[in-house]
This record gives sequence, structure tokens and C-alpha cells, in this order.
Amino acid sequence: DGHSATSNIRGTYTLTISEPCIPECAGKQCGEDGCGATCGECAETELCGQDGMCYPPESVPGNTCANAFDITSIPFEQAGDSKLGTNVYQTAIGACPPEGQGVGSKSPDHVFRFTPTQSGTYKVTLENDTFNGTFYVSADCSNLSGTCVYESAESFYMDEVADVPLMAGQTYFIFVDGESSSISAAGNYVLRIDDPCLQQCAGKQCGDDGCGATCGTCPGEQLCTEEGQCVDREAIPGNTCGEAFT
Repeated sequence: DGHSATSNIRGTYTLTISEPCIPECAGKQCGEDGCGATCGECAETELCGQDGMCYPPESVPGNTCANAFDITSIPFEQAGDSKLGTNVYQTAIGACPPEGQGVGSKSPDHVFRFTPTQSGTYKVTLENDTFNGTFYVSADCSNLSGTCVYESAESFYMDEVADVPLMAGQTYFIFVDGESSSISAAGNYVLRIDDPCLQQCAGKQCGDDGCGATCGTCPGEQLCTEEGQCVDREAIPGNTCGEAFT
């Protein structure tokens, strides 16, 4: 029909009716139905898990360190939705390297648990283009800021990518969170961890470890040789007149 009630508006048109979107709610109590609606709502005292079931907050998979998602093998990849979590964890300003911004105090978070079998530098990637996300890594949930080994808070609505050194046999908790500490930020994400880069430090005291870090630093005024040994400045060829190249 024509929109106007006072003028005769008419012309050619095309009417299109698409195939219906079928809600995917089999075995689900809550969460998205795949068609822009939900499969139901949980009670006020419950949360919706990633499997579409309602749980008490403390038992929602990934919601706390006690019920963290376990990373059992590397390489690892898992998609999630941090909107299904609660705001439990955050980092303090100055607590986490490299910049210590302090993140996550206003946003829901998800927790992953990982015990490496090899010491090395692990490439951790957080795809989070639907919200301004971050991740941080700590060795103790009860002292998160005191044992934090890395905090990623560099990109705005872009993937967070970092090389994180981890020790074999030590359990780490990896938190997916919102970066802002003033507003809530959450959404769909993918967490990925690649095979580690293994340090090349056998017989070396200092120098490049082959993974973007070092095998150690030399004390005092000693210098590091190309072979990764700490020596006095006077002993390095070409460094002084006494050891000049001839």
C-alpha cells in the first residue's frame, strides 16, 4: 500500500519472505537461541552457563577459579561469552607487568586454568572485536595482584596478543575480562594459546634466549659476550685499548 492518507502513492515493488530462523534451544534453559532472542531466563539467584543451563554463580563453569575452564593440551582454542560471567576478579594498579594499568573492576570475567608441562614463552591471543577486552595471568587466585605475571591492556577493540613466559609444573590462571575500570565491557571472545617457544639458554649466563627475553643479566659492570657469558669489560676484544683489534 501507499503510506500517505491524502495522496495516491503507487509503484512497482518486490515482496520477499525469507526462510524462517529456527530457534536452537534443545536441551537449553537460557542463553541465545540463534535467532536474536533467548531460550529462557534464569532465576535472579542463578547464572546462565555457556551450555545454556542455569547454575548457582559459584558453580558456573569458568566463573571462578574453583570452577575454571581447564586447559589440558596445547595448542588450545576456546570460544566464550564473558557476559555469562560475573564481576569477580580484577588487577590492582601497578601490580601486573608490563604496564600495570589495573583492569577489570567493572566487568564480568571468565577464568581458565593451565599447568604447563614445558617451561617456555607461550603466545596467548584473545580475539575480542565485540568489546574492549583484556586478559591477565596470575599464579594464585587468593593473591591475584601479588602473583600476577602478565596483564594485556594495549589494544582498543582489537585482538590482544602477548608472549608470556610460564614455568613447567606451575598452575596459572588466565582471566578474560573487560579492560575498562569505569564501565562494564563483555562479549564474545576466542582465547588461543600456541605451542611454546623454548628458551635456548643451555650454558649461557646472559643474552638473547631466542624467545624475545634473556637468559639473564650480568652483574655490576660486566658485559655479555656473543656466546652468552658475563666477562669484565677489559676482557672483551675491541672494547678497550688493551684489548684492541689488531
